[in-house]
Amino acid sequence: MSPEALEGEAPPRIDVGRAVIRSAVALVIAGGICAWAARGISHAELREGIHGIPLWPLLASLGFFTVSFFTADVLGFGLSWRAHLAPEMEWKDVRALVCGKQVLALALPVLTKVVGPLYFWRRWKISPARALGASELVNTCDLTTVVLFTSVTLLVSDVELGTGLTVVVAAWWVLALAGGVWLWSPRLRNLWPRARSAALLQAFTTTTRAELAKLMALRVAHQLVLLTCVRALLAGMGATLSPSQLAAFGPLFIFSGALPISLAGFGGPQGLAVALLAYRWRLMAPGQAMAFSLVWSSGFLVLQTAVAVAHFPRMLTLLRAKPHG
Repeated sequence: MSPEALEGEAPPRIDVGRAVIRSAVALVIAGGICAWAARGISHAELREGIHGIPLWPLLASLGFFTVSFFTADVLGFGLSWRAHLAPEMEWKDVRALVCGKQVLALALPVLTKVVGPLYFWRRWKISPARALGASELVNTCDLTTVVLFTSVTLLVSDVELGTGLTVVVAAWWVLALAGGVWLWSPRLRNLWPRARSAALLQAFTTTTRAELAKLMALRVAHQLVLLTCVRALLAGMGATLSPSQLAAFGPLFIFSGALPISLAGFGGPQGLAVALLAYRWRLMAPGQAMAFSLVWSSGFLVLQTAVAVAHFPRMLTLLRAKPHG
C-alpha cells in the first residue's frame, strides 16, 4: 500500500492510560471470579489439592501445551501477515513479534493488539486497520475452533454446560454464519459495500478457502494437544472426564484466560474449573478444582513469561525499524 493510500489515517497510538484502566477493571473482575470460586474452600483443602497434583504429568502437560501455543500462534499470524500484509516478512520477525508481545499480556493485555499494527505501519507503511484485521482473522479462527468443540459436545452428548453458555454458543453461530454469508456471497456484494471495503475487513474479504483451512487446521491441532494435556493431568488427580466433557472443558478453560474477565491468565479459568469440574459435573472437590486451575495458570504464566522475555528485545528492535525499501 502506498503512502498516498494512508492519507487521513493516523498511525497506531499507544494509550497507556486507557490500557491501565482496562487492566484495572479486568483485575477487579478476575479477583471477584477467583473469590467466588474460592468461597468455602479452606487453606487446608487448597494445600491438599495442590499436593495431589502429580509433578511429572504437570510439567509435561504445561511444556507440551506451551510449545503448541506458541507454535500455533507463530504459524497462524505468520500465514495471515505474509498473505495479507507483507509477503517478504521473515519468519524470525514473526516469531519475535508474536512471542515478544506476550510480555505486555501479563499486565496490559490490550497493548498486545497494538504491536502488529505499529510494526507494519513503521516498517511497511501499512494501514493500522488493515494490519489489525489480518491479526483478528487469526483470532476469529481461534474463537471459532473453541465454539466448534463446544458445539459438537452440545449436539452429540447430554453434557450440561448451563443455559447461559449454550445461548452464547448459539448466538455466535448465528452471527458468524450471517457475517460469512455477507462477506463471501456474490449475491450480497452490493449490500453495505462501504463497510465491506473497510480496511479492517480486507483480510476477511480476500482470504481464500485454502488459507482459512490452514488457519483452522492449526487451531484444531492446538486444541487436540490441549485436550491431551488436560486429560493426562486431571486423570493423574483422579478425575476422569468423558470425551464430551473434555472437548467442552479444555478449550473453554484456556480461552477464558484470554478474555477481559481474566488478567495474566487468572480469573476465568478458576471460575470455570470450579463451576464445571466441582459443582456441575462433581468430578472432584472444589479445593481440587481450584488447585488445578491455579497451578495450571501459574505454571503457564512462568513458561509464557520466559518465552516472551527471550523475544522481547528483538521485538523492540523491530518496532524501531526503519521503513522497508
